[in-house]
Amino acid sequence: MQTFLLILLPLLVTLLLVWLTGRLLLNKDWLLGWLRGTVGLLFLVLSVFAILLTWDMRTFSKGVAERPLAVVSFSEESPQMWNADVSLEGELNSFAIEGDLWSLDVSYLNASMGQYKLNLLRPEALTGRYLTLEQNRQGLALDYRLHQPFQKLDSWLLLEKVDPLRYVTAETLNLPFIPMADGAIFEVYLRSDALEVEAVNKPAKEAMESAG
Repeated sequence: MQTFLLILLPLLVTLLLVWLTGRLLLNKDWLLGWLRGTVGLLFLVLSVFAILLTWDMRTFSKGVAERPLAVVSFSEESPQMWNADVSLEGELNSFAIEGDLWSLDVSYLNASMGQYKLNLLRPEALTGRYLTLEQNRQGLALDYRLHQPFQKLDSWLLLEKVDPLRYVTAETLNLPFIPMADGAIFEVYLRSDALEVEAVNKPAKEAMESAG
């Protein structure tokens, strides 16, 4: 008897749920209202996502070969300890970094439709590195992030993974590591879809010459 009740009760609940589901689905007004509400909610979510994506896209700037993407300068605080200044579109970022060498990581978007082409760039990080493998393995060198995505929504990462039309190419550009030098000033440019660095003053020229 107990076994029968254990089977009967779930069966009755299942039949009741099936009956209620059938009544709701057969009610066209309810079904249309539910569909409208679901589609409206979906479009609302997509609209919010598009707004956040557009907000993040404003952090990119147009790549112009004649204008430096970044101006990077160093002053030595102590051996292998540096104060770095990175100027981006007139905005100055100052921070401490360790190491002997530096490099710049840049997120790059190349949008092309026929003859129309647009290059968009966003510096992501200034990276320090030591000359010795032992110090690099200890992870002492610091990376300074120049961009923090809003609410972890990164338009570059999205376009890198999702581009069904293949109109946009997303990639990361890196400078080869360059020696740091006290008082050195460097300018970073985008030319021919690659990053180039130019020495502005004598300490920067000597640092680049020492790298070969």
